[in-house]
Amino acid sequence: MPVRNTESRIPGGFSTNNIKRFGEAANNGTASPNYALISYLSSPIRRIPGSPFWNKYVVFVDTSSVSNSQTFSYNWTIEFLDATNNQIPQMASIAVRTQTGILDFNSSAYYPDDTILDVAAFCRISVTVNLITLTLSHAIVEPLQSITDLLGGTLVGPGGINLDALAIYGNSATTAALANLYREYILESVNIVYSETLKIPANLVAAVSYLNIYQNGRNENAVLEQNLNNPPADWNADAANKDALGVGILKPHFAAMFIPQNGQSGAPYLTFQELDQLQVSDPEQAVFDQFVALPADQRLDIYNLLRFPKSGIQHCAFVLNKLKNSNTAWTTFEKNDLADQGECVKSIVSELTAGPFQGVPDFSLLGKKTYQISWSPYILKIVEPVLYKLIKIKVLDIRSGRPVTDAKLKKLVIEAEVSGNQTFRLSQEFDYDKSSIQESAIQAANGLVRKPNGHYSVWAITRKIHRPASWTAAGMPLLPMPTTPFGRPIPWTTVSTTPVRRHPQMTACGSSSTNIMTTALPMTPVS
Repeated sequence: MPVRNTESRIPGGFSTNNIKRFGEAANNGTASPNYALISYLSSPIRRIPGSPFWNKYVVFVDTSSVSNSQTFSYNWTIEFLDATNNQIPQMASIAVRTQTGILDFNSSAYYPDDTILDVAAFCRISVTVNLITLTLSHAIVEPLQSITDLLGGTLVGPGGINLDALAIYGNSATTAALANLYREYILESVNIVYSETLKIPANLVAAVSYLNIYQNGRNENAVLEQNLNNPPADWNADAANKDALGVGILKPHFAAMFIPQNGQSGAPYLTFQELDQLQVSDPEQAVFDQFVALPADQRLDIYNLLRFPKSGIQHCAFVLNKLKNSNTAWTTFEKNDLADQGECVKSIVSELTAGPFQGVPDFSLLGKKTYQISWSPYILKIVEPVLYKLIKIKVLDIRSGRPVTDAKLKKLVIEAEVSGNQTFRLSQEFDYDKSSIQESAIQAANGLVRKPNGHYSVWAITRKIHRPASWTAAGMPLLPMPTTPFGRPIPWTTVSTTPVRRHPQMTACGSSSTNIMTTALPMTPVS
């Protein structure tokens, strides 16, 4: 069949920067690309062991440069690879053919025993359409340990008081999905969007998405998708065309009053209007009629900007910030102020789906619930920073103190100084080239220990970074945590360097030992 309307154009064109706004993506070149493959989820993809591997893929074809008079078919190949990037013997590659550029992939349809996926380290997906092949490769990693610990934790509080499970970790399936699939998108969404610095906290966006996922899943709005691919006369024929769309729970006709045209900074598709100022009996219908009157390409652009999780969540944060700034009483509010501004939060979240108002509208159930859970333990756990330290290693000769120029350090194991046996997992292995000073930097996040291997077994005393009542550590000068509502953290802003210790001579390295320096950096998420 011909390329569908919804996969025929990308706002701003098929450049690498434009397609990556939607998710992990690949196109067919850099000069004049006209094919693109976009993944709903970005690498690394966190998968719970023993559960299916799910992802959705969309192929776009620029029909302004590729003839759409032919019949298109899409040939997909899915492979699961081990840590050495080789095919897993017991897992044959999967071949799928579709008539549209959509692959909603669930591994359980092909591997009934999901446990065989537990050895997979990568998923490689390729699609061939019209002799053009596009490929993406995702790393498959374990789920966030902090969320797994939260969901599996005890529900008994101090004094043996039973705690409400919903208050502690919400709906466990929704919390796990939001944290493991969309967490990075949420953290990215509250930075700079369309050249604007947003003043919306990540936990507010997370709470909106959480409630949407709990009630509607991915919120695909299949009726709207079908109508957009039908003749234009059908585009306003169904009431569902007015429904919200995507994980960011935005209605296209309201979002058109905020999103800049063609996905670039500038004027929005529709003029901003407050519904309570329109002198009509049905203000939303009036805005919707204006949306339907837009050129078809513009309506398709808005639909595509909202349907993908990454761009949908980003535009949710962008519209919330616009709604906050539309009320002069709230424009000066910073991110940390909103915890104490219930009227502001309830109002702007209500306006996401009810449309903008000059006066504070009747708060919707979504607005009330979002404010209620935005600072709950499970939402804060989802958006809290993944903390790490920067470790620098020098391998020195124990007799002369000079760097060992031919030393190769394969792996580093970091052992926790506090919190029992909890340890760090390294984000990468090491294989240093020969140089005068053997030095590199790593990022370490919560997880499992990697056993030492190679020429040197280097152990450094450090500590598991968490948020206890007292933010102190022996020998590590840290700023005290400022007091904020609901115990929300403020990132450290100073940098300090502290020697840890000199390790005694190691039998594995003969006449050499190590000197390890630890640098405490401002705590930032690990991407």
